[in-house]
Order: sequence, then C-alpha cells, then structure tokens
Amino acid sequence: MATEHVEQQIRRFLETAEPETLCVRGAWGVGKTFIWNYVLRKARDEQKIKLDSYSYVSLFGLNSIEELKYAIFENRIPLAEIGKKATFESLERNARTYSRAISAALSKLPIVGGYFEVAAPLLLLTIAQQIVCIDDLERKGSDLEVREVFGLVSFLKEQRDCKVVLLSNTSELRDQDKEQFDAHLEKVVDEALTFEPTPQYCAEIALTDDQTGLAKKCVALGISNIRIIKRIQRLVDHVQVPLRSFRKEVLDQAVHTLAILGWIKFSKETAPPLQMLHNRLGRRMMESVGQKKKDEDPKEAAWNALIDNYGFADIDDFDAVLLDGVEHGYFDEERLKEQAEKLSRSFEDQEGQNAQRAAWRMFHDSFDDNGADVASNLFAALKQHISHVSITNLNGAMTVLKELGQREKATELLAAWVQSRQGNPRNFDLDRGPFRGEVNDPELVVAFAAAAAEQTETREPIEILLKLAEDGGSEEDYAILDRISVEDILAQLKSRKGDDLRALINACIGSDRIINARDVERQVSARAKEALARIGATSDVNALRVSRFGVGPKAQGGREEQ
Repeated sequence: MATEHVEQQIRRFLETAEPETLCVRGAWGVGKTFIWNYVLRKARDEQKIKLDSYSYVSLFGLNSIEELKYAIFENRIPLAEIGKKATFESLERNARTYSRAISAALSKLPIVGGYFEVAAPLLLLTIAQQIVCIDDLERKGSDLEVREVFGLVSFLKEQRDCKVVLLSNTSELRDQDKEQFDAHLEKVVDEALTFEPTPQYCAEIALTDDQTGLAKKCVALGISNIRIIKRIQRLVDHVQVPLRSFRKEVLDQAVHTLAILGWIKFSKETAPPLQMLHNRLGRRMMESVGQKKKDEDPKEAAWNALIDNYGFADIDDFDAVLLDGVEHGYFDEERLKEQAEKLSRSFEDQEGQNAQRAAWRMFHDSFDDNGADVASNLFAALKQHISHVSITNLNGAMTVLKELGQREKATELLAAWVQSRQGNPRNFDLDRGPFRGEVNDPELVVAFAAAAAEQTETREPIEILLKLAEDGGSEEDYAILDRISVEDILAQLKSRKGDDLRALINACIGSDRIINARDVERQVSARAKEALARIGATSDVNALRVSRFGVGPKAQGGREEQ
C-alpha cells in the first residue's frame, strides 16, 4: 500500500474521537513504528488529535495479559508528552489521579507479587477514551496468546471507548499465533493496512539530516528497511572522524562501499552474497573477452545488474579495511588511515592527470586563435599539479610555452618540477628512462644534469627494501641495500607490529624463495636472520616466534608461512 495512503488513514484515525481499531502490518524494519510516531507527533503539533492521553506498549517479552494491562496503565502519558518515555513520575501521577482503592492496590505491587493479578484489572478501568498503541505482536512472550491480545483490544474499544492501533510483522507469526490472528482480525479490527514503503521514503525517514550522500546510495540499492539503513548510518558515523582529515573523495568512497557492504551484511535474505563483490573483477575480465557465464541464475544476474548500475567495481585495499570493520563490528583506525592516505594520493594523482588532459585538449581540439588562453591554462594546470607531471609532459609543455612566447613560464615550470623531486638522483637520470628520446628541450636537459649532480640520496635503506619487495627497482636501489646493517634491521623489527612487521620480515627474507636472487638480497636475508636470532635469545616466547622463520634452536623445517 502506498505510503501516502497509510499516512492519510493514520491521520484520519487520530482526528476523530470515535472508538476504533487499526492494524498496520509490514515486514521487519520497514518503519511501521516510525510512520506511526511521525504522523502521531505531527497531528499532535497541529492539534488535530481528539483524545488527550496516550499509551504505547511493546509486547516484546510480555508473558501475560495482566502484564499487558499494567503496561498500558504504566505507560499512559498526556498528549503533550508524546515522544517522551513514561517515567516513575508519570506512573506516580497516574496513581494519584485515580481512586484510593486502586492507589492502595498499586502501592502494594512492588512488595507483594500476589496483588498483581488483582490490581491489573482495576488499573485497566482507569483507561478510557484514550489512544493505545500495541506494538511487536510477533515478539510477545510465549505464554501470552494472540487471542488474548485481540480480546483486550476489543474490550478497550467497545467498553472503554479507546482508539487502539496494532503494529505487527504478521509474516513472523507461526502456527497457532497465525491461526488466531487470521481468525480474529476481521472481527476486531476496523481497518487493516499493509505498509510497504519505497526505498526513497525509508531513506528520507531514516536519514533526516544526511550530509554524506548515504540516502542516495541506499535508494540506489533499493533498501526499503529503515532499521538496516540506520545500522549502515552507524557504520558511516564510525569512519567519519578518522577520515575527516583526508580528501572528500575518500569519505565518499567509504560511504559508497559501506552502503553496499552493510546491505549485504544486514539483509542476508534479500541481498547478494559477499562473494559476488569479490568476483567482480574476474567477471568483468571474462566479459571483456566476450565470455559470459551461460548458466547464470536469474537472481544472480539481477544482482549483478543492480551492482553494475550502482557503480561498484571491486574491493580494493581501502574497501578491504572497511569490510573487516563491518564483519568484526569495529574499524582498525590505524589501517584505515594508512589506506586512506594511499587512496587520497591516488585521487590527487587522478585529479592532476585530469587537469593536465583538460589543458592539453584546449591545445589539440580546435583551431581557435587562443594561444594566450592555451599557454595560461597549460601553465596553471601543470604548476598546480607539478608532483604528478611526467618528464615527457613537462618537456612538451615547455616546448609549447616557448613557441607561444612564454619562455619565463616554461622556466618557472621546470624549476617547480626540479624542486618537487629533491632527494632522489634517479628523478633526474634521463639515460635510465624509456623517455630519453622524447626529451628534446635543451634547458630541461641541462637543468636535469645539474640537479642530478647536486642530489644526495635521502631515502632510508629500509624504505627502499620495502619498495623493492613490492614493486622492484633500479640497480641503484639494490646497491643501497648493502648499507643495511643487522642493527638497522633489529631496531626496525622491534619497533613494528602487525601488518608492518610481517611486511618487513617478508621483505628481508623473501629472497630465500627466489632461485636466482641477487647476492645483496641474500646478504640482507642473512643479516635479518641474525637480527631475528638475537630477538629469539631474549625469551622463550620470542624463540618460538622466530622459529617460524627457520631461525634458532627451536626451528624445524625452515620458515613457516603465517
């Protein structure tokens, strides 16, 4: 049923004093309680509710009709206090309002449990001409029967002139409860509504002050469950603080990823399995060469189409940290920030590349007489993103600027490039690069030669070691490894933990698995094992730890992968 119609019927229900019963049915989490409270408070603010008091009761865990009767009395509040929970003060006020006999019975309730069954019917007599909301029928205690609830609803309407609304996920009712509900619904309830809100409505209700764009993500995924949206929102809230110092695109990706991960985590019955996200890259590669899974299940095909439209490519390193957080219930902020830093740099690089391409398009894409604009835009784009400008791009820009009479800007651009790459002679070694034949600006060649002569290596050998293990490097990089001492490695091993420690150990002794490893790599491995042996000698537990790498007297069979 359309959301607008449900709202209209609830408003109509509240705007008359006529005794009436209303049932709002819907799946778990779609927002039955939300829409009821929303319309109730709005009608209260507009002074369109005819009755002047209200009781809200959840049946969750209630095991007898007496408990329900008492809960209705206990939770009674004036119309003005709708939105507030019942308190001891409101209970005391209710007790003072009624007869001495009922107050006397109430005063004995906390002390003598036997008075409860006697007092509950008396307390119910104080409930008249008011609104009563009974929620969570499907979560009632096992000893409370559905027919008893309907009997009380009928009594409140027929005998006490109340307006009663019943909120329930009837799909969760089973066996006898389901039979009793179906048997009494038409006899007791005046109007039954089925609440099936749209994803747009659920997002608007759940995310009233959305500053992250999460609402659009939830709508795109078709999430029509307010509780799930709220749970995803809490995930986003957890990462906002550690990510606030990074580029906006980093948080945008976090929201994009957490929305789909949260949907899969919390909607297991309607969302695809997580493995589908892991398989995205392989699927795209197969499709790129004209291969497609012939026997793909229709549901799987629909999920893949939805994920395609959503724009989720695959799980990268940043997403993997978010996934761990979703699965474990907390986020490793150190790892999150580390990957956020890398992602931020990639966004900066992409932004720089895009800006340069846009500047070059002004040069290549027309025959307009706009030389001044071309020079100005090209200089501005490359200067702003100088750390992302390649040597060939720099050479080409300098050539164009000089041809357009902007020699000073060409020189300024060159100086900025040189300044941004201080500390590594390799940045200025044209002979070792594949682009030497494309570099023909004499000023650039001279400046690079001068810069190379002035440079001193500022990178730490350990830093180079880690980079080589990951990406490889030049002969000069391998030459620097020989500077690493046992003491250097020992200090680094003691200062690192977790993934950082594992990465360092792998970088140090990973060459043991390479048949044609360089001599310098084997020397680094030997020094690392000596450092590990020293650590192993400090305690029994450390001896066990280093034995996994084939080090020390406890080692058996060499290195164990962990």
